[in-house]
Amino acid sequence: MLLKWATSDASPTCGKIYVPSVQKEILEYSIPSLGVYGIITENKIVITSESIVSISSYIANFKTNGVSVTVNGIEQISGITSNPFTAPLKYIVTGVDGSTNEYTVQMVAPRILGSGSLRLWFKADQLTLNDGDPIASWSDLSGHGNHISQVNTTQRPVIRMNQVNGYPIAEFRSSTVSRMNLSGGIGLYVNNSGSVFLS
Repeated sequence: MLLKWATSDASPTCGKIYVPSVQKEILEYSIPSLGVYGIITENKIVITSESIVSISSYIANFKTNGVSVTVNGIEQISGITSNPFTAPLKYIVTGVDGSTNEYTVQMVAPRILGSGSLRLWFKADQLTLNDGDPIASWSDLSGHGNHISQVNTTQRPVIRMNQVNGYPIAEFRSSTVSRMNLSGGIGLYVNNSGSVFLS
């Protein structure tokens, strides 16, 4: 249980006492139809779908310790209420005392970036390496085959596990001038527009 300081007027010395803060949080969030779970960071929830090519309305499952949850004034029922995810949603969680807490829920779908212009997509969590291992090659998931690699062992970046919300990252070090070279180039010419997604 969370605690906060409060001033007690009943005390002749006006000393501070502990009173429990009112619970009004979203504890879990997912969209079962897409098989994805939200990453909750403070009052932001990010849902990422790797497969969809357009964003529409979905039904979310969520757990809360508040007494009610609304979006645009409409009560939300976990596993039942549908919302359009084409723009960020504002979830309002109300506590037992009537106070509220706001969460922003955003859908990220790399395959629709720039109206379907995704040309490069590199995911650190698809690399089958251990913490500190050098990255010799990295496959492009955009579908264009724009893979990257580094044959020079001293210039390879390394993978670092559990860095961002439990996910790994690729660490490019300035001391050894880490870099990777593009083996393709499909859709990356001057007269093409495109999007790059790193996750």
